[in-house]
Amino acid sequence: ELGNGVTLLHKRIATSPLVVMTMYSLGGVTAEDAKNNGIGNLTMELLPRGTTTRSAQQISEFFDSIGGDLETSCGSNSWSWSATCLKDDFAKAFDVYADVIQNPSFPQSELVAMKQRVVASIESQDADWFQQAYRFFKQKYYGPTESPYQFLPIGTKENVQRLSGEELQSWYREHVLKGQR
Repeated sequence: ELGNGVTLLHKRIATSPLVVMTMYSLGGVTAEDAKNNGIGNLTMELLPRGTTTRSAQQISEFFDSIGGDLETSCGSNSWSWSATCLKDDFAKAFDVYADVIQNPSFPQSELVAMKQRVVASIESQDADWFQQAYRFFKQKYYGPTESPYQFLPIGTKENVQRLSGEELQSWYREHVLKGQR
């Protein structure tokens, strides 16, 4: 266990030249309610879209230049950050990965564009009968007990459209980064 409370697991596989860094934090939909459902997903979607020291373009170009990858996500029980790179690029990739985790800026221009993408995804859910059935089941099964599992990580159109960059920044600092990692 590191000084900041992070539990570090390490496994070396000598036959692969890849490094995969993944961090999980307890939370996800279980940290949301009807008024803010979707805040975790929108927050995590925006992390690679800019930090206090790097723009979305710089982050993207960096991982493209090394043939690496950076992903963030919000699930039912957790948030996750993952980066992949060649072992020779580990030091540089870890620096950018840590910057994305520790210093997100939630720039307004990126927020507007991401909200549009997330809302379009929410609206497209009705085009898939499986998604309709899944959403219906979650609401009927978990809704009466007021369980957070009644919600989908993507959230609701109304909540996503209403959220501000300041709310996301505060949510990230108070809920996501303070979770057990």
